[in-house]
Amino acid sequence: MNYIFKAEAAKKIIEHWLATPPNGYLGLSYGRNFAELLFKPMNEDRADILLSWLREDIPIFRNLGNELSVVSEPVGIDKKRYYIQIGEILVPIEDNQGGARNAESF
Repeated sequence: MNYIFKAEAAKKIIEHWLATPPNGYLGLSYGRNFAELLFKPMNEDRADILLSWLREDIPIFRNLGNELSVVSEPVGIDKKRYYIQIGEILVPIEDNQGGARNAESF
């Protein structure tokens, strides 16, 4: 059976993953502690860590390569808002309580 993977489904999967607390399912390592990355400046290494967590927890994203990335937009003069980008879809990186994660730029 072939499944046609639509953009809205990919967005919902990523949003669910971002909203799931660490080890949110008994017996699975699904969900991550984003506080490990939160109060540190986002750089390529931290973005790669985030994407490796995503690929580890959600196997369907493992083969996407450069189509899966972390991008940012400035918010004011001293902050940025981060997104996971899959193709042309942007998913805001939010904490487990639904608040947008902003990081100071250094």
